[in-house]
Amino acid sequence: MMVVRKRLKGVFSIRRHFIMELPLASVEGSLPSGLKFSLAESSADVIDGTYGRAIQLALMRKNGSLCEQYIMRNEQAAIVGTLSLMYRGGNELEYRIRNIDAFVYNLAVLPEWRGRGYAGAMITSLASVLRPKGIDSIYLAVSEDNAAAIHAYNKVGFETVCKKMFVRTFKLNIPYYAL
Repeated sequence: MMVVRKRLKGVFSIRRHFIMELPLASVEGSLPSGLKFSLAESSADVIDGTYGRAIQLALMRKNGSLCEQYIMRNEQAAIVGTLSLMYRGGNELEYRIRNIDAFVYNLAVLPEWRGRGYAGAMITSLASVLRPKGIDSIYLAVSEDNAAAIHAYNKVGFETVCKKMFVRTFKLNIPYYAL
């Protein structure tokens, strides 16, 4: 992240991201035995990720059915991760979804469960939820310096569509790309 406070009044960062796409037809596999992927049943199921819990809950309230929160539980029914999805017409804080049907804006695996394939399992599970809805591809944005996430997304089949940046100001996030 590059800080630019002194150059532009009110601007405190410029972030560089890869916009990635995953054609759902290319997603194969099933959920490993014992794992459960489902819509969050209550606000207590939502965990911190890219966005804190409070922001995610506000997005859910603001966007209604255009915003869904999914959770993954392991064999012992403990939450291991969460995935937040915005549909076309939703208003996610930074990316201003326009011409795509589904955008993953938050995917988080709790630190103690990382490195076990849970992120990929959540994406695979999401594909099986979205295909029957007629959605062909999902998109996400990932910081170019988040090597672990990029590796996980590439492993599942995401491909970089473009590299873009956005400016974060004190009052709002200026969208950098209309998909």
